[in-house]
Amino acid sequence: MIVYDLNQVIKDGGDWATLNGGTIPEILPLYGYDDTEPPFIVYSWVHANVSAEKYYQRRSIARFYVYDNNIDRMNAIVEEIKILLNVGDNLTNIKSLVPAGTDYRILYCFLMSGNPGPPLEREGFSFASVDFDVGYILL
Repeated sequence: MIVYDLNQVIKDGGDWATLNGGTIPEILPLYGYDDTEPPFIVYSWVHANVSAEKYYQRRSIARFYVYDNNIDRMNAIVEEIKILLNVGDNLTNIKSLVPAGTDYRILYCFLMSGNPGPPLEREGFSFASVDFDVGYILL
């Protein structure tokens, strides 16, 4: 799945020594963060087709939620994700244009929206979400 490649870009490309003391935040699927220590990143993936006639061309949304109890660090991590993934069609950061063993090629990736959220009552974490539009074709 393409979101795994985007997760790898975040892990490999982030300046984690400056942002989080050298520790890469955990990147987890939407429902997998029960006892995780902050900061951590939760992702979801929404599939879409451009049109019925262009069934081989896909346009999906990769959504990343950054949870943290330090709002400055959370904002810095969000900005780092934006730098890494908001690249349009200049895909030099996303090294796996045609990842080995896959049947797709990424065409573009750009930021659609981003929203901060107040601390959640249950966990006490603040969060911010960033949504990326990812275009790709099936090979």
